[in-house]
Amino acid sequence: MKKVLVISYYFPPAGGPGVQRWLKFVKYLRGEGVEPVMYIPENAKYPMEDTSLLYDVPKDLKIYRGSIFEPNNFFSSAKNTSGGFIDTAVKKQSFKSKALTWIRANFFIPDARCMWIRPSIRRVEKIIKDEGINTIITTGPPHSLHMIGLGVKKKHHDIQWIADFRDPWTKIDYFHNLPLTRWAEKKHRNMEKEVLSTADDVITVTPSVAKDYMPMCHGRMHMITNGYDTADMPTEKITPDALFSISHFGTINAQRNPETLWKVLGDMCRENEVFSEKLSIQLSGSVSGEVFSHIEKNGLTPHLNYQKYLPHAEVIKKQHSSQMLLMLMYRAPEGAMFIVGKLFEYLAACRPILVVGYSKGDAASIVEKTASGTAVDFDDYKTLRAVVEKQFSLYLKGADTSVKSYEIEQYSRKALTHRLAQEVILQ
Repeated sequence: MKKVLVISYYFPPAGGPGVQRWLKFVKYLRGEGVEPVMYIPENAKYPMEDTSLLYDVPKDLKIYRGSIFEPNNFFSSAKNTSGGFIDTAVKKQSFKSKALTWIRANFFIPDARCMWIRPSIRRVEKIIKDEGINTIITTGPPHSLHMIGLGVKKKHHDIQWIADFRDPWTKIDYFHNLPLTRWAEKKHRNMEKEVLSTADDVITVTPSVAKDYMPMCHGRMHMITNGYDTADMPTEKITPDALFSISHFGTINAQRNPETLWKVLGDMCRENEVFSEKLSIQLSGSVSGEVFSHIEKNGLTPHLNYQKYLPHAEVIKKQHSSQMLLMLMYRAPEGAMFIVGKLFEYLAACRPILVVGYSKGDAASIVEKTASGTAVDFDDYKTLRAVVEKQFSLYLKGADTSVKSYEIEQYSRKALTHRLAQEVILQ
């Protein structure tokens, strides 16, 4: 059985979306003839934890841990920049917050985990020697992990290095909002190019990012999306919510704030007493203050049910019971190239999906091909209202509002792990 070393920042007990991809790959790799070995931080300051995910960690998995210093406490007031959650309502930031954000952006490159790079290169060298490993995998963000892989590859040319980009580097939604100096921005772009040109294999999660990265890659390019785990799906029948629930699970920063949707829902509440009585807006995750402000502005606060964090198993159940599932995209120049990871669990839930952001793009294409919902542009009031009104009408009639979600088996974690092993690791 071939051994591979997976270098990841996020791993249980970490919670949130960053942990899911490689937790699931590691869970199923043994079934593909690959033995994973992990290298993770020893004392990471995760933005959130979910100990229930520990049950997915394979028994007897060998895990190496390396001490990491993170200046998270120092930057805690800088709008969560160290955690990757950038609230772009810059005008509302204090001078101190702006100053800390500037320092974080220009002195900690590529991110606040950069101090882990040098000691980790030495540790990884020892691990691959002791374990007899000739394949390493780095997954980012944080992209400091890729710099570890780059450092190892430069010293050990015979090592196969696979760089997995869960999000792009300089085209991530918040990158253009960082107060970068020209020097810092150039350094980011040079690092990104060097990683892409040096790695033996590069993996991205969307077709558009793969196309964008292809010219910079000297190795092989692969596109393997995120997915859903059939083992996570409820075994019991889940009854749809009694209220007309529109639900979103995960981060909503200012760039994902669906202002027009809030206006649609507010107008419908004012014009339709029954709709007002039945509407329930369910949000769970890190949410920008701008989102709450727009919800309040449109008179929707009485309809809001907000929980900062839910364990993953509870999120899955709520996805299956929601009347509509909301996926919000980035209002950014490259926003259409993203596919938020939760989309695939939404597909498995077989509940109607409303994608707000881009009616054309990678996410919209998946929703259309699977017949699982509708993708609407950010400011298309007319279409947004028509979609919500149609779904609410079906709800009032007591009709079966589930969707078929055609041909989604390709997005199961087992199927994706099979592709990872056969097309990348074992080639």
